[in-house]
Amino acid sequence: MLIFTMVVRIREIMTSPVITIRKNAKVSETASAMCAHNIGSIIVVDHEEKPVGIVTERDMIRKVIVTCKNPKAMDVTQIMSSPLVTGNPNMDLENVAKLMIKNEIKRLPLVEEGKVVGIATFTDLIRSQPQIVAILERSMGIDKLPRRFKKLMRKKNRN
Repeated sequence: MLIFTMVVRIREIMTSPVITIRKNAKVSETASAMCAHNIGSIIVVDHEEKPVGIVTERDMIRKVIVTCKNPKAMDVTQIMSSPLVTGNPNMDLENVAKLMIKNEIKRLPLVEEGKVVGIATFTDLIRSQPQIVAILERSMGIDKLPRRFKKLMRKKNRN
């Protein structure tokens, strides 16, 4: 009896194109771009369009709002997370999930030839392949997963 398994590549579920901002931008410009595009994160790129960091809504809250800093006076590089963990759009979903868990990230920019071609979130993975939860539990052990991923996985299991 033959059993066929289909390998799903992250390219199939990634969001593309990706909204980016230059690393010389101010935090206020970054926040405006995120609002204009209704996105929760933005990739920071250098003058050659190579990804150098990521800024999330959480970064804005923790590093600007809570500390009462002036977003018009701050460069985006002051609040971005760097170095940037990236993946390749040809990776399979299980390896993408493992990379995200290992690095405790919820968003993974996908890069080809030095340029950002897509982005995927942990929620995207679970939404597209609910069985990834069981695969990760078996292969990594649920006790090794960061708390925020366990929360996402429990939420998906309830639905």
